[in-house]
Amino acid sequence: MTYLDELPRALREIDEASDRDIERLNRSLARRRGERAEASPTPLVPVEVGDLATAAVEPPQFVVASVIPRGHVSLLGGHGGTGKSSLALAIAASIAAGVTWAGLSVAQGRALFVTLEDPGALVRWRLRAICEAYELDAGAVARNLLIFDGTESDACALAHEAFVDGRTVLEPSASMRQLRDAAAGATLIVVDNASDAFDGNENDRRQVRTFVRALAKIGRDNGAAVLLLAHIDKQAARHGSNGNTFSGSTAWHNSARSRLALVEADGAIELRHEKANLCRRVDPLRLRFNDAGVLLPLGSGAPSEGAVMVAAGDAAAVLVALQAAHASGDSVNASRTGPSNGHVALSAFGLPENLLGGSGRTRFWRAVCALLADGRATVELVRTDQRNVRRRIVPASVRQSPVPPKEPTHSVRVGLGSASVCESTKNRRTNARKRCERCRGEGCAWCGGAT
Repeated sequence: MTYLDELPRALREIDEASDRDIERLNRSLARRRGERAEASPTPLVPVEVGDLATAAVEPPQFVVASVIPRGHVSLLGGHGGTGKSSLALAIAASIAAGVTWAGLSVAQGRALFVTLEDPGALVRWRLRAICEAYELDAGAVARNLLIFDGTESDACALAHEAFVDGRTVLEPSASMRQLRDAAAGATLIVVDNASDAFDGNENDRRQVRTFVRALAKIGRDNGAAVLLLAHIDKQAARHGSNGNTFSGSTAWHNSARSRLALVEADGAIELRHEKANLCRRVDPLRLRFNDAGVLLPLGSGAPSEGAVMVAAGDAAAVLVALQAAHASGDSVNASRTGPSNGHVALSAFGLPENLLGGSGRTRFWRAVCALLADGRATVELVRTDQRNVRRRIVPASVRQSPVPPKEPTHSVRVGLGSASVCESTKNRRTNARKRCERCRGEGCAWCGGAT
């Protein structure tokens, strides 16, 4: 029997094997579609509105009054170092202890804090400092606050990309299922932060919406609020929030019912309520760091004697460096960002070690705020050679020089040729006198240079 005689049988076996593979794939897809169909048989659910006049319609409920609503995802944005994690942990601890936070009423209950960025030991240390700073009952906090540390695992994300039915989708992970189980009976769920919890494409609207809705469903199923921390976008970090403290797709903003932002404003940290779908926005809240790095409402509590002495020492050291920089003719930029910000500029003029580097940046700007507040330093507007206005910090003993007005320029004809040069208005009379044939530069009514 030749090879050609065997060929039809070989082809038939290949076809039969291929048919079996396709049949298995179809059964698998049908089974998967069936599971999804059982989970969501009717995507659109009708809402009864015929009894509006008599029904008891519940208004939106809040875990933190007017700021963090139940059954929804609230977004807390801010760039690194503004204290997002510390603030969220303080709010969770206040809910666990059942005390008001920053004058806002809270719903007492159980709080979950999922840390995917900072290790559990650091969160524990922060929590102790928060209890001391806010004078919270540590026992009540321990009973009602549950902390999950996801920093030890490479697969800590709550959702990840998957390729299903020929397209890329976002699917929940084992961490999401664990969070769903632990959320039973919770009042607040904090996820720190979005960049670690969301292992997908942050610019894909469908994936972002799926992720936020999955968190919101956990909140609705348990009557809890979800607070999701997110990094600020680069443009907002450079120029202030301007209502845009999120990065990636606008679906982050659109999917959240409430959005908060921690921004630096006039030397202080400010909590702004940038979006509120369920109530009016609350007024901005100014905050301050204590020595332990805990964010406190400005004016709350009396700083300890040691903290006052440390702050006074920092301010004195910054003032000495500021005076040295001014004496050498160096300009100290009032900006907090950029390669030539004020902290970088004064680092070369004898700042003590505890005010240097990233660890000393917060204390440095706190000292600058103190100098500006008590009048030992001031912010001056200056114009650069490129005619741009800049803000610089100067010692109060330096007399402020107002920004000179931009002088108008006019093109005047010089000589007999067709060329012209641009001269300032203040030089036109002098030049006219030099060119006048009647007075030979002495000044007359004809050339307008008469004295």
